[in-house]
Amino acid sequence: MRILDFKIKRYDINLAKTLTVGTHHLNSRSGAIISITNPDGLVGYGEVAPLPGLHQETLSQAIAQLKSLKKIISSPELYPSVNFGIELAYFNLSRQIEAPFVNTPKQPVAINALIIPNENIITEVQNLIEQNFSTIKIKVGRQPLSDDITTIQQIQKLTDGKVKLRLDANRNFSLSDVNTLTDAIDLNSIEYIEEPLKNIADLNAVKMPVALDETLAECDPWNINNIAIVDALILKPAILGGLKRSAMLINWARQNNKKICLSSTFESSLTLEALAAFAIKHNISTTAHGLDTAKWFAQDILTPPLTIINGAINISQQPPIPDMDLLHDL
Repeated sequence: MRILDFKIKRYDINLAKTLTVGTHHLNSRSGAIISITNPDGLVGYGEVAPLPGLHQETLSQAIAQLKSLKKIISSPELYPSVNFGIELAYFNLSRQIEAPFVNTPKQPVAINALIIPNENIITEVQNLIEQNFSTIKIKVGRQPLSDDITTIQQIQKLTDGKVKLRLDANRNFSLSDVNTLTDAIDLNSIEYIEEPLKNIADLNAVKMPVALDETLAECDPWNINNIAIVDALILKPAILGGLKRSAMLINWARQNNKKICLSSTFESSLTLEALAAFAIKHNISTTAHGLDTAKWFAQDILTPPLTIINGAINISQQPPIPDMDLLHDL
């Protein structure tokens, strides 16, 4: 695909609430928005926003790499966040002229609501039920295990089996912790627990369905000894190095009967919307994806803003564009 113009701009947006990633406590989010223009004047936007505490590269390093490129093409030699941003820009350009988006009505993509235990969690869950979310993801392992158990039991009582629950432990549990949790909650509404253990060698002893996330970025799933007993793959394209590698993993997961969930790394709604479109392209739009992070941003970078209706993002042929008032030159 021939590209006539390439630009880089930066955003710095306050967060509506503090985001904790490992030892990092973030009150704002920064990233680069790149744009590519083809000979017909169509523009594709991508986002490069390495997340402190998760990505190895910093935003400054990513921007420096973008500026050094002589050709805007994807490469496994680039930082994962940079390669992802470039592939995202090409994807947003291509969806304006290729199937399955051209001349089609808006298509809904289900997402899971994300909640972190807090004193208002019951009210939060009640609101999500009223908004017709069918899947809720709960962060666990951030408070005493007994509190996690109480929280899950309360939510299960409130949802009465009508909502699927996903648990995300971020490797904060021991096998003993997971077994205690398993024995204390109703597994009928639990879709899976994500990255439950510090030691993945013990995954075969976990007594509820398991999903992998961080592990996929550390080694190829083909080489994970316990992959056969894993039920789902959580794909973060910005960590995995782009959409092409994510597409390979989607195909592999489909061939091996694994559930697939696309997930962001707290990028802006530009990336959330594009990943929802990517789910449509790969026929996984009925799975609830991990794209409910726009609510952390005090301002929406898109114009018009991203809207979530009945627990889904509606995707159209024409990708939304960034609000240029929120972007500044480097």
